[in-house]
Amino acid sequence: MTETEYYHRLQNKLALLDKIAVNTGIQFKFVLRLEIRGLQRLLRERTKLLHALTMLNESIRENKADSIRCRLLQKQIKARQQEITVLNEQAIQAAMLERDKLATALRSSRRQRQVTAQYQQSWRAGRCYNRKG
Repeated sequence: MTETEYYHRLQNKLALLDKIAVNTGIQFKFVLRLEIRGLQRLLRERTKLLHALTMLNESIRENKADSIRCRLLQKQIKARQQEITVLNEQAIQAAMLERDKLATALRSSRRQRQVTAQYQQSWRAGRCYNRKG
């Protein structure tokens, strides 16, 4: 592989990383808005992007050109990968927080239904909680 081909593959890798970063940012927004259908679509797209990135990494691994422009591009790629890692961690933490909020709301909802059902059963049985005894 020539240095020019290697450089173009590095450019393609940076472009893929940009797409992954955009995808991750949108995932974060979808998690906060609880848009599960859109989130599933984004995750499918992300899987395809990661597969393409894996294939590109395999072809890049074969050759390591050592020119100034390649090294500069590699530094940009490394910085972009770190940004994506941070974005991904934020999205995961937001998803875990929303999951916990939904679980709490579900437990609260179940408790409310149980209390209401118990009150109604007691009322039908002739006991009244509000009556002075």
